[in-house]
Amino acid sequence: MNDRVKQIGERVNHQPGPSDDDLRLALAGDHAAFVRAVSPYRNELHRHCYRMTGSVDDADDILQETLFRAWRSLGTYAGRSSFRAWLYRIATNRSIDTLGGKARQEIATPWEGEREGLEPMWLQPYPDNPAEINERREHIATAFVVAIQRLPPKQRAALLLKDVLGFSVPYIATALETTEPAINSALQRARANVQSDTPLRPSTEAERSLRDQLIDAWHRADIDALTTLMASDVVMTMPPDPIRRDGSPAIIELLRSVAPGGQIDRFRLQPTAANRQPSAVLHLPEETGRYVPNGLLTLDITGNQIKRMTAFRLPPTFFYRLRHTAPNHNSD
Repeated sequence: MNDRVKQIGERVNHQPGPSDDDLRLALAGDHAAFVRAVSPYRNELHRHCYRMTGSVDDADDILQETLFRAWRSLGTYAGRSSFRAWLYRIATNRSIDTLGGKARQEIATPWEGEREGLEPMWLQPYPDNPAEINERREHIATAFVVAIQRLPPKQRAALLLKDVLGFSVPYIATALETTEPAINSALQRARANVQSDTPLRPSTEAERSLRDQLIDAWHRADIDALTTLMASDVVMTMPPDPIRRDGSPAIIELLRSVAPGGQIDRFRLQPTAANRQPSAVLHLPEETGRYVPNGLLTLDITGNQIKRMTAFRLPPTFFYRLRHTAPNHNSD
C-alpha cells in the first residue's frame, strides 16, 4: 500500500499554487486576494478532511472553519513552509479537534447474528467531480477510507500527510506538534494496520462495464447473472445501518428483504461514480410511479468480479452533489 500511495502523493504535490501577487495582497489584508489564494486548494483540502473524518458533512464544516481560521491568523504565516502546507496544518488539526470532540462510536456494533467488519456508522460516500478525475488520483476508495477510520486521529493524520500527500516527516512533526521519532512510530503502526488493495486510480472502462452488467441483471431480476458477477467472498454492507452480508446468496436474500414487495427489480439503478469507484444511484418508486433517489451503491472490483458492495442510505441533499438525472420509469 505504502509505495503505491506515495506515487499518488507525488502527483498531488504538483498542484499549482496562488500567484505571488495574490499572496502578497492577501498578507496585506486584501480578502478578495485571500479568496483567490486559497481557491487552488479548496477541493483537495475538502478531500483531506473527508479522509480524516469519513464524513462529507464534517468535511464541509471543517473546510469552512479552516479557511476562516486561515484568514484570521494570516498574519502568523511566516513563509517557512509553503502556503499549501500551512493550510493543511490548519485543516489537519481542525479535523483532529473535530474527531476528539465527538462522542463517536468507533465502529458500528453488529446486530445479533452479524459478523464483525462493519463500516463506521458516520461513513458517507464522496461524490466524484468528473472534471477532476483524470487530473487528480488521490486515494479515496471506500475500503481505504473505512480502514483509516480505525486508526487513532493522529496516526490517521500522519499516514495521510506522509503517504497520500507526500509531506516530510519534519513538517508533519511540526504540524502535529510532536517529534520526528513519534511520527515515524505512528507511521509504522498505521501502515501495519491499514491494508487496502483497492486501486489508486479512477475506475476503468472494464470496471464501468461490469457495473453496467450488474445494473442490467438487476433490472431483469436475473439472480444467476447477478451471482456470476460477484466473487465467492463478496461482502455487502449498508452504512449507517450495522448490516453485513458475506457471499452472493446472503446478499441476494438481503436485497430481496429490503426491495419493495421483495422484488429487486423494483429498485432502479442509474450509473454514476463516487469515491473514484464505479457506482450506481438507487431509486425507489413513489405512489405516483415516479422514481426518486434513495441511496448509493459503490463497487470494489478485482479482476472481473465484484468483491465488495457498499449501499449507502442518503438524504436528498447528497444527490444534488452528484448532479445526476433520475431515470425514467418504464412499466414492465
